[in-house]
Amino acid sequence: MGVQIQPPGPAVSPVPAASLFNYGSVTDPGALATIASIGTPAAGTYSVTAYPAVSGTTAAADENNMQLVVDGTVKSTIPVPSNVTTGGQGQPVTAVVQTTGTSIAVRSVAAGTSTAVYSCLIVATKVA
Repeated sequence: MGVQIQPPGPAVSPVPAASLFNYGSVTDPGALATIASIGTPAAGTYSVTAYPAVSGTTAAADENNMQLVVDGTVKSTIPVPSNVTTGGQGQPVTAVVQTTGTSIAVRSVAAGTSTAVYSCLIVATKVA
């Protein structure tokens, strides 16, 4: 008859979810062109980080011309600098979003310059 001492915390540690990711690149994207997407993720809440860039010969119209879209609904515009003729690397943008399992995507807002190359890496980690 003794006292049992248990370690603090839950008996089983949660296993972190694996991240989903995809990279895409489109030259001369039209309006609402998909740059990169993760199709049919499991329904739930995700932390999504987008790493956008615009290269090639660009113009002012290419600036901030990407958006995060979840299940067909625009969640936010992704800020991307566009220096004429040199393009620009945007800062990573992270958002926590819910999906019904249709898609997580980055797409153009309007048509891009004909010589611009839009690219983006999307990383989505399920958090709930």
